[in-house]
Amino acid sequence: MKLILADMDGTLLNDNKELPEDIFKQINQLDKMGIKFGIASGRQYQYLAKCFEPVKDKMIFIAQNGSHIRINNEILSLNPLPKDEVKKWVIECEKLPDSKPILSGAKAGYCYTEEERFIKCFDEYYECYINSEDYLDKMMEDDILSVSICDLKDVEKCTYEKYKKYQTDYQVKIAGDIWMDINQKDVNKGIAVKKIQDHFGISAEETMVFGDYMNDYEMMKYAAYSVAMENAYPKLKEVCRYMTCSNNERGVSKAIDACLQGILDDFLIKLK
Repeated sequence: MKLILADMDGTLLNDNKELPEDIFKQINQLDKMGIKFGIASGRQYQYLAKCFEPVKDKMIFIAQNGSHIRINNEILSLNPLPKDEVKKWVIECEKLPDSKPILSGAKAGYCYTEEERFIKCFDEYYECYINSEDYLDKMMEDDILSVSICDLKDVEKCTYEKYKKYQTDYQVKIAGDIWMDINQKDVNKGIAVKKIQDHFGISAEETMVFGDYMNDYEMMKYAAYSVAMENAYPKLKEVCRYMTCSNNERGVSKAIDACLQGILDDFLIKLK
């Protein structure tokens, strides 16, 4: 094993949004063994870097579903969206009564809402964002890497149904119970994993990835050890070779321990 990548929400984080207590120790152990560890998330880089502050210089970050890739605190790639399209999606979102957009830039997130129910969600998922009536003007000075829509009613039947018409030209994916993300067509976690593998000369046979939802789907084909969480979305399990225990049972952390001990194949549940 030379590369291990894990999603955050529903995967590495438990339902209380807490990291496993031993993850920093494990990252240091992996680093000493020459095994690279990283996070592949729909969240913004600033949030991820804060979460892993003690070890961030030893990590790989695939942020915003692959739009923003950093290795050892240096940018490997950015893939911004066209701002005229972003504005069009924002206008469409304004017609949805239970949804609000937040525009994820390389520097910050951009949104406007006075509703506490949305502010609570944005506070939970974004370390750095600007909540201002003129947010569309402010975003012009940044690279907008993804548009995330928070739907508090039914993201699959409401927001996704409205935006799936853009799938011909863009990535449009349900990213969680209340989130949908729009990214460039050539951006997803799988393409990001391949970029990292090419950068370091690491093969799929030397790679393990963990995920729980459909924005993790593409990266599974780039890893011989494609691992779904026990709590994963059923369609994701269909493309994974292995399964570990749930996010609330430290499934990723336990699998890393098994890898460090040389008993990974005995620990993981084989799906195919």
